[in-house]
Amino acid sequence: LPGLTPRTASNLFWLGRYAERAEVAARLLMVADNLVEDHHNRTGTPGHAAMRALLEAISAVTSASPGFTGPDAEARLAEPLPVLEQLLVDERITGGVAHGVARATATALQVREVLSLSTPSVLSRLQRVLAETRAEESIPVQLTSERILDSLLALAGLAAESLVRDATWAFLDAGRRMERAQSTVRIVRNTIALTRSPVVEGQVVEAVLRVGDSLITHRRRQAAGVGQAQPVGSALEILLLDSSNPRSLAFQLDRIAEALTHAPDQRLADRLHALRRRVRDLDIATLIAGERLDLVDELIALEAELRSFSDALEDTHFSTQAPQSSFAVAELDGGVR
Repeated sequence: LPGLTPRTASNLFWLGRYAERAEVAARLLMVADNLVEDHHNRTGTPGHAAMRALLEAISAVTSASPGFTGPDAEARLAEPLPVLEQLLVDERITGGVAHGVARATATALQVREVLSLSTPSVLSRLQRVLAETRAEESIPVQLTSERILDSLLALAGLAAESLVRDATWAFLDAGRRMERAQSTVRIVRNTIALTRSPVVEGQVVEAVLRVGDSLITHRRRQAAGVGQAQPVGSALEILLLDSSNPRSLAFQLDRIAEALTHAPDQRLADRLHALRRRVRDLDIATLIAGERLDLVDELIALEAELRSFSDALEDTHFSTQAPQSSFAVAELDGGVR
């Protein structure tokens, strides 16, 4: 790849992943904090059950610890706000928002010569928001998450509107898309893929669609009678199969395919083609029937394929780079990065 070393390509890929990881975490915290505000003291209600479901999903999706699963989880579920605050501002918590921002900033410094000149000011704003929030006596999780999202979306906008479509843009965008694809599958598997009572399920579906910035689309299609009539089926179509939705799994795979035309490799192209075809062929109506065990199995398989493809991409394009301990953090699903 002319003018792009394996180390630079790797850093661009991981800059995209870290920035998206921070965005996903911020979206989860923003929606979870809203549920906590509305339903924390209403035990035994569908809203409280939906709140617990999303809090538990945060731990499953981010692997952040301490979380809302495992030892002493009930105590943290009883008082979730301090945990949400930690996940927002504590850089030491792998998978949290501040950790993702710190890693994205450190990685961006390694490749600043190929990024937009406006990138440092956006990253500085992110760090400033977190520093100001840490200084407050009471941490406003929703407000801070929104401010962080504003800056992360600005960062994504710089990449989309300022970078020439070459290998530099390709690896940055591929990293962001890969992270979003994996996060989307994990969120779905740990929330709406699990069967619940209809009322609770409806609230969980709405919360997940809020995280995926797709709630308006879902409501519009339901009102028009377009797509699956069952809310969970509609949500799965929007978040997994809808190639016109910038937040869907299918959209991410299409964009990865587009990005990798700037760094062609036939073996990767063949694997990605098979993965895209597998997603297109998903039969949502069949998968949501009964206890949805087949849906859970399919999502687990998709997670594994996405991880395997990401590993293959790294082996193909970044394999000559020696590991750098300054960037080493525990990967969410095994491995080191």
